[in-house]
Amino acid sequence: MKKATFLICFLLTQISFSYGQLRYTNHHEVGLLTYATSIGQSGFSALTNHGVALNPKVSLLLGTGVEHYLYDRMEHKVWIVPLTGGVRYLSKPEERSSFVVAGDLGYGLAFSKDDESSNEISSGGIKVNPMLGWRWKLGEKRSWLQAGVGYHFQSIKLKAADNKGETINFDVIPGYIPNQTISGKTSVDMQRIVLRLGFGF
Repeated sequence: MKKATFLICFLLTQISFSYGQLRYTNHHEVGLLTYATSIGQSGFSALTNHGVALNPKVSLLLGTGVEHYLYDRMEHKVWIVPLTGGVRYLSKPEERSSFVVAGDLGYGLAFSKDDESSNEISSGGIKVNPMLGWRWKLGEKRSWLQAGVGYHFQSIKLKAADNKGETINFDVIPGYIPNQTISGKTSVDMQRIVLRLGFGF
């Protein structure tokens, strides 16, 4: 992951030297990560992205923040700190409002501990987040508001142990006994619809 972050920073630096007249830009977003009809089963995200505008239509950004998920039918919880590189494309930047295409790719660092008895250990994985939206300018300044909807993919790896130190699985299995040793690791690919509001300049 360190190599990927270094590569993204290096590319942004090279682009800055190549274009010469790049402008700093930032995007801040909050969103709802949903996979069910109940709001109580949804997660949320709060992200900040900073980068450069190559031209009025295209921006490149590096982002981080915090995201909260519920996963599987047992409603386990996990916190993610994403590290991403992304692109934003405006169809008509000269207009008061414009269609937006966005995409982020990166890695999510995972942290999880439901309760003292589960002793959960979690590690993160790949994050992918394409989005479509609409942006509105605020007055004559560069600031704006944005609303969007997209697909959100986050992979995590999990391991747990009961109070005796034996490994257990998170999956809901018929006839499962809480202290029964079943397996030590499981992988979860979390796929969500994301509804997001943002602002920036």
